[in-house]
Amino acid sequence: MTEKYPAQMRRISGLFLLFSLLLIVFLSSCKDEVKHEIVIDLNTKIMDPVSGLPFTGTVTDTIEGLIVTYEVIEGVKNGIFKIFYSNGSLQIEGVVKNNKNEGLWKYYYPNLQVESEGKFKNDRPDQKWVWYYPDGEIKEVGFFNSGLKEGKWTLYDEDGNITKEITFVNDQIVNTVTKPKIITL
Repeated sequence: MTEKYPAQMRRISGLFLLFSLLLIVFLSSCKDEVKHEIVIDLNTKIMDPVSGLPFTGTVTDTIEGLIVTYEVIEGVKNGIFKIFYSNGSLQIEGVVKNNKNEGLWKYYYPNLQVESEGKFKNDRPDQKWVWYYPDGEIKEVGFFNSGLKEGKWTLYDEDGNITKEITFVNDQIVNTVTKPKIITL
C-alpha cells in the first residue's frame, strides 16, 4: 500500500467535504414536523435560516445514493457521524468533534462485516488501523502517526499468511520484505 490515505478514508473525507460544501441541506425530522433548509459553509457555522441562529440537531441527507447523518451543536459538527448504503445498512461510523474526525472509526462491507477500523486524531488517521477481507480475516495491519504511515505494516493473504511486511518512517518506505507463498498440499 503506497497511498498516503487508504481508499476508504479518502472516500469518507471526500463525502464529508462534498457534504460540507453543499449550499443547502435538508434537515430530516419526524414526518409530522416541517423540514427546514440548512445553509452550510465549510468555514462558518451551520445556520438555521428560519431563526438565523447556529443550528443544533441532527442533519440527514442523501449524497451519491448514500444516506449521511450527523449531529450538529451550536452550528458545528459534533457527535456521531454515520453513512449508510442505499439499502439502509451501515457503511461508516465515527465521531466528529469540532468538524474533525476523532476517535474510533469503522468502515463496513455491504455484508455488514467490518472492512477497516482505526482511530483519527485531529482529522488524521492515527495509531493502529486494521483492514479485513469480506469474510473477516485480517488483510492488513498498519500504524499512522498524525496521518503519516509509521513503523511496520503487515499484509496477509486470505488464508491468514503474511505476504509482505513494509516498514515506513515518516510515510516513506524504508524496507520491504516479501514472504513466499505457502502452498499446502
